Parts: sequence; C-alpha cells; structure tokens
Amino acid sequence: MARLYADEHHAGIIVCTDDKDRNRLAARINEAISAEESLQGKLIRVIRLSR
Repeated sequence: MARLYADEHHAGIIVCTDDKDRNRLAARINEAISAEESLQGKLIRVIRLSR
C-alpha cells in the first residue's frame, strides 16, 4: 500500500485535525488553500487551534 501512494502523483493533499465545528474547519481550509498560488504537489496542514 505504501508503494502505491509513493508512486501516485497528486494535485495536492490537505491534512486536517478534527474539528467538530465543521463551518470553522471549512473556513480554515479555505483560508489555507486561498493563500497558495497552486496546490500542485503540496501538503497543506490545517491544525485546530486550542482554546
């Protein structure tokens, strides 16, 4: 399975920590990807802020 992922080309990957407030999570994802000119080959991390 790891080899499959290693050989697979992608437009980009977004990794998020779980946030039960889905609207807040969606807004943070949108903010993170809007800041990028292209997602090609990038890994974007969206981390939930602690309160």
